[in-house]
Amino acid sequence: MRTRALIFDMDGTLTDSIPTHVEAYRRVLEKNGLPPDTGFIASRFGMVSWEIWEAFAAHYKLDLDPKELARQKFDLFLELADNITLLPGVIRVLDHADYMGWKTAIATGANRDNMETALRTTGIRDRFDFLLPGDEAPRGKAHPDIWLAVARALRVDPSDCTVFEDGVPGLLSARDAKMRTVAVASGFLTREELATTAPDLLIDSLDDLDLKWL
Repeated sequence: MRTRALIFDMDGTLTDSIPTHVEAYRRVLEKNGLPPDTGFIASRFGMVSWEIWEAFAAHYKLDLDPKELARQKFDLFLELADNITLLPGVIRVLDHADYMGWKTAIATGANRDNMETALRTTGIRDRFDFLLPGDEAPRGKAHPDIWLAVARALRVDPSDCTVFEDGVPGLLSARDAKMRTVAVASGFLTREELATTAPDLLIDSLDDLDLKWL
């Protein structure tokens, strides 16, 4: 195994956008008179939004239209996205990847519009060789398909990819894709929760990453 590509989740790993997503979901819950359980939703970040709503409906035994609720959430996110910033260490890691000649990509559960908005707001849109939003992925991050699709697009063997992720579904599926995993506790979940996925490395933020480990 050697590093040839770095694949990043976006929200909570590269961008400080988790609070914006939580607020968008909170408003959808309030608007539709649904149980105000943003914790249930946030614990599934990394999954595509309609999959999260589907799980929410099953958990609370509700008759919902997951895709309509996802559309409402996406629209609200765009309204709230002006305050998104980069998390510590992002530029440092991307600069190191450039220096080493490694390919870089994003695989996110966000849809194309939400992804593009966050990347343009933070100024890193052009730092990646490939971008795969959740609405264009084969399946959500509960499955390894999204990671494997990125590896194919980069023309890199999965075993030569390192994934940076702050969500449990993404870490587990990246491991299933035979990629190295770095759990980054800069999103919604704690170190203890991320540790349950048995990542290859667990850090508090990209700023704490020892570049020699790569």
